[in-house]
Amino acid sequence: MKIKREFIQELIKRKSLKQKDVAALLGLNQQDFNNSLHRRIIADYKIIEKLAVILEVDVADILEKEDFREPNSGYFKRKDLDQKNFIPFHDINQHIDMFDLTSDIGVHPAKDYVYLPGVSADLVFSYFGNGMSPQIENGDWLAIRRIHDFSFFNYGSLYFVVTKEFVLVRTLRKSTHANKILLISSQDFNDPIELPISSIKALYVVSAIIKRNIL
Repeated sequence: MKIKREFIQELIKRKSLKQKDVAALLGLNQQDFNNSLHRRIIADYKIIEKLAVILEVDVADILEKEDFREPNSGYFKRKDLDQKNFIPFHDINQHIDMFDLTSDIGVHPAKDYVYLPGVSADLVFSYFGNGMSPQIENGDWLAIRRIHDFSFFNYGSLYFVVTKEFVLVRTLRKSTHANKILLISSQDFNDPIELPISSIKALYVVSAIIKRNIL
């Protein structure tokens, strides 16, 4: 039976578990469990029932439905499209919930999935702010991909920056200081921010901007 891999993985993280811990609780070899998640298939219904108990959800919550909802936007998935192009869509407040999403324990299951062929991203969410207008407007969707290597930056590109104090989408520029970067707004009233690289909690590159008109 087909399972919701990303949803299951997020639930595992929420419970502060690792996949090897869940495999042990299910009485499975870790590699077998990892392979089942990778293939999105668990053949044994008893294993699915035990997994639902461990994750404290109903069996139906972790099984893929045969028919997918297709909103009018046309962005969301259809079952005949390539699975690798599905990107989790999170209905979040970027200024609050991103602190949770960027930690090791994700607390917000994906609301749905966005079909964006050719785009490499970890998640999609609705952006609200005026710091990068008109390039990014209120309600536009951003597809972002996490960057773990801070030794190299693609200067001139848009990045989603999370620190302990703020969450911002800005263009990155090179600073005169080797251990700092500049965050540049498209609005003149916002001064450049010179940010120590060591203060970055999480960094995402903006892979795509999906323009939407919010009336």
